[in-house]
Amino acid sequence: DRSAAREDDRHPDRPIPTEPTVALLRWPDDAEERERLAAAGEPRVLVLSDFAAPPSRLDDLELWVLDGAPTSDLLAAMDTLRDRARKRIRPFLDADGLLWFDGVWVAVPDTQLPVVELLVRNLDRIVPDDELRRAYRAAGGSPRVASFRTQLHRIGRRVATVGLRLRIVRRQGAVLTAPARYAPSER
Repeated sequence: DRSAAREDDRHPDRPIPTEPTVALLRWPDDAEERERLAAAGEPRVLVLSDFAAPPSRLDDLELWVLDGAPTSDLLAAMDTLRDRARKRIRPFLDADGLLWFDGVWVAVPDTQLPVVELLVRNLDRIVPDDELRRAYRAAGGSPRVASFRTQLHRIGRRVATVGLRLRIVRRQGAVLTAPARYAPSER
């Protein structure tokens, strides 16, 4: 069933978001690679060479350890960054109308696509009813309020198959949320 969330075996060439990879870099030798990974939002651990000072600016996806530090320190830094990166996983729609979240997808029908796009773009924020209705009607949906409400409930069931939740806020709109379900890894 194409509408059910599954690991993507239909598109073997499409990368599936999986467990975040943490890059291990030597500092300051790998300064350029560090900049590239930082710009891409990738987690990284800097291993400080002898007598090297750590960089003056770190973001929340970067930690450093001293060269020669115990393996347990290195693994703890990598686990911490992996956990932080997991919390940044966001749903997205691809060019085929598939809604992806955390490595699984669900097909979104054309009449629901503009509504889902609006909800994804405004993740964790209430999207007003009038904006959602306009998007639904622009995609060929019925102007009847009851039809629109039915579609919202269907969208809610659809996005739930990939682990997302659609909350309908009475007289205001709807909000798409992604669960904070990632517990620290056990090592």
